[in-house]
Amino acid sequence: MSNRPSLAIAAFALFVSLSACSDDEDFFDQQNQGSIEQRRAGSAASLEAQDATSVFNLVDATYAIVLRNAAGPLCTGQSRMRIDSQFALEIVQPTVTCLGFTFDLSALINSKLLSEALKSSLGNETSPAANLSHDGSMLLTKKVIDASFDPPRPLLVGPVIVEAGKYQGFAKTYPSTMSYTDPKTAAVTTRGGNFAVRVLEPALVYTNGNLTIDRVMHWEVRASGFEGIPAIYGMTFTRLDWHWSTRPLMIPKIEVDLTTSDLALISAGPVDSFISGLLGTLTVSMSLTQMTTAQ
Repeated sequence: MSNRPSLAIAAFALFVSLSACSDDEDFFDQQNQGSIEQRRAGSAASLEAQDATSVFNLVDATYAIVLRNAAGPLCTGQSRMRIDSQFALEIVQPTVTCLGFTFDLSALINSKLLSEALKSSLGNETSPAANLSHDGSMLLTKKVIDASFDPPRPLLVGPVIVEAGKYQGFAKTYPSTMSYTDPKTAAVTTRGGNFAVRVLEPALVYTNGNLTIDRVMHWEVRASGFEGIPAIYGMTFTRLDWHWSTRPLMIPKIEVDLTTSDLALISAGPVDSFISGLLGTLTVSMSLTQMTTAQ
């Protein structure tokens, strides 16, 4: 298994149950923002009152994993993910075996970065984490593990609770210069590129078997440029496709396009050159199949 620190896809799952909110409350109504903030604070206080010292799970979710190329699915698997009351993310089943090699899903998740983003968006907007900023439409970051971005690159649409109408037809390109520092040699590689953000559907219904989640935003980030630096090092994937829910707050589905070279960097062993040539461009998808939330 690779010892490289977890690298961001900027999240396969961020989950928080906003149980204090009533079913008829409109999360997309800007006029209700003050009420939402009060309920959110009340929900946090309620959770804190449950136990002021212990850490407990807010959400436990199960995902179906599919690795595919242009010809179709190559293999499938399952993963469980949790988020606790301190917003720490954990992948309970991180490995997937496919075509004789095993790759590590946890290497596609930067739980620290996602936790910082979540805390910044939920009740701490006035003092976000040092590497995070906001332009009114997107949460931006200037740091992804050993890669830095100037100006900051897009991370998440939001704030977390979004107004669907605001993002109807939203499309914006963010140019940035990426500097990657090799943790072994300290050598620095600098490349320029762009992140094209587009909201595909501002409010849809996600269904998977018996699971249904309303008001899901579907959006994507497509990176271009940044030649010579593996996409896995800075979340510069050619396509990162999100399904983002605001109630409950989670990511029902995410897809990432990556190369076999990227896959090799998160594999437990070498990826055979024949397999690399055969597979071509790959897509990893994670789809939520079931979940339990704290009451």
